[in-house]
Amino acid sequence: MATFQQRSGKWLARVRKSGFPSQSKTFSSKRTAQVWAMQLEYGFETGIAGLPDKTTSLADLLERYQKTVTPFKKSRRDEARRINWLLASPLARLSLSQLTPATISAFRDLRLRDGARTTHYDLTLMRHCIETARREWGVHLNDNPFDWVKKPKLNKGRERRLREGEYEALMQALSGSKAPYLKPIIDLALGTAMRQSELLKLKWENVCLDRRLIRVVNTKNDVNRCIPMMINIYNIFNMIKSNNKLVFKVNNSPFRQSWTRLVKRAEIEDLHFHDLRHEAISRFFEMGLTPPEVASISGHRTLSQLMRYSHANTSLVADKLRSM
Repeated sequence: MATFQQRSGKWLARVRKSGFPSQSKTFSSKRTAQVWAMQLEYGFETGIAGLPDKTTSLADLLERYQKTVTPFKKSRRDEARRINWLLASPLARLSLSQLTPATISAFRDLRLRDGARTTHYDLTLMRHCIETARREWGVHLNDNPFDWVKKPKLNKGRERRLREGEYEALMQALSGSKAPYLKPIIDLALGTAMRQSELLKLKWENVCLDRRLIRVVNTKNDVNRCIPMMINIYNIFNMIKSNNKLVFKVNNSPFRQSWTRLVKRAEIEDLHFHDLRHEAISRFFEMGLTPPEVASISGHRTLSQLMRYSHANTSLVADKLRSM
């Protein structure tokens, strides 16, 4: 049984279980203390904690990680599905003594058939699982075998912007659409650089028309931000204003289907909705906004992340240089 006590601004967690010595640890937050206690209790119940590596399998650790670490992550659903896939793999059935750079490399080479990004995520997840077991669960390993395995290189990412005439083609294709939300969502994406998930989760309580601000909360990278409205964005919100809780009453799946059909009707090749965010950020730079100003709108934490999205129109750059 776990108990928690606050002392001098810190939290003392104590775990007691019959047959095991009492354990306690101090943390800066109650949530961190609860996570530690949950992991420790799970180890007591399953008998994993401190077992020699010959009796513990990778699957044992992945299951514990899924139950005690994954639930506290923003991407918990995706990660839980990924772990379920890994649990069914031959690699997961190996004991920790059999988990070597050679066996991991063999897994990597086979998994690459499903793509470099998928393989990279799998290796990163399993590495963190092993590291958590070594540092926090008392599992005895001299080193982390995943540290010795080279991960596949990832592409730098897309650099796709709207090409000449594509926006007009999208608008023309909307005449055959049964999804009235498409046009305002497209225009908002181009005027705010908001992600698809942020737009579909946007609530009216976070649209401040009087101050002309959009509050974006619970974001992908946990960076909440306020986006100033340009006049066209302000007008869009005024036109679609409703008493609903959400600004747009559509979920991810039907929206993706509507977007795919729209792009097909517009006869545009290789255009993803996320490319509109790329387009918006590039336009902000072309307007003369500084990198910190653009980052305050887009929510990027680092300049390197932000600049990956910035691709100025070369003809506009040329015009500016000629005028100097």
